[in-house]
Amino acid sequence: MRRLGMGLVLLLTMGSTAPLSAAEYYPMDWSEAVTVDKDDIGMNFTIDFSGKAGGDYTNKLSAAGDFTFTGVTNAGRTFNFDYSLTNTSSRTSRIRAFGFDTSGTLDSLNATGAFTWEYKDVAFPEQVGTMDACFAAGSGCTNHASGGVTRNNTGSGSFALTFATAMESVDLERFSLKFVGLSQNINGQNWGVGLGSIGAITAGAGPGDPITAPEPATWLMMILGFGLIGYRQRKQDDIRGQFSFLTRASLHIRRGERARTKDWGTHTLGDRRGGIVGHEPTAGRTEQDAATGARLRGLLPLQPRGG
Repeated sequence: MRRLGMGLVLLLTMGSTAPLSAAEYYPMDWSEAVTVDKDDIGMNFTIDFSGKAGGDYTNKLSAAGDFTFTGVTNAGRTFNFDYSLTNTSSRTSRIRAFGFDTSGTLDSLNATGAFTWEYKDVAFPEQVGTMDACFAAGSGCTNHASGGVTRNNTGSGSFALTFATAMESVDLERFSLKFVGLSQNINGQNWGVGLGSIGAITAGAGPGDPITAPEPATWLMMILGFGLIGYRQRKQDDIRGQFSFLTRASLHIRRGERARTKDWGTHTLGDRRGGIVGHEPTAGRTEQDAATGARLRGLLPLQPRGG
């Protein structure tokens, strides 16, 4: 939720994005909100943090944040996120804490990873004001103590926001973080803050589209289509069966003709044993072949042996 005490300061910054004088610098979109719908699971957004120290802008402090919404639990009361914060400052420093404001009434906070200390309603320095949620790397959200993400390193984890009632969506705004442990003073002090501007926003997968049954006309077309496919398949099977039968019959006839031709070609027309020339049917002949052989024996003359 936005702080009315910041209204005058924000109005003074609406005309320019350039750094202003002491106690007046705030990014134009610092108070813009990211709206997270409870069904937009997988939604991702980035936050670019610019530095502020001694009331004035500094390019020696900066950070990049990446946040992903992972879904709701606790009957719609708890919104869960993954986070990562990278310290991109050019000056030696540590990110000691980060926070933001939310819509709705927060009941409790929980966090894992690099920032596991949770605080509600924290007074942040550099005229940031009171923040609804703050996550720190150690005791005290704004303390100048040990711990935190050092320059050129990334801290990651997850956090959960539990509200007093179930929420359809939540707004997150005024992202801020605390820099400590500066190797050299900036604008007269050895600490500063980072003020966040919304970068890229990528929608999540969402709950998915509902599965609907086909219309009656669609069902009819599907049934007719499957019936036609089955009819054509049966016709093709019948044609293949008839062709296979004719092929087998033809092969059988040709084999029979070859067998008879072989029979007649391998048998002699005479048997010289006993001085009688004749033709004796073999065991492999058919009855018709045997009858034909008998007729031939009656037609051929008998010849004596040695004739």
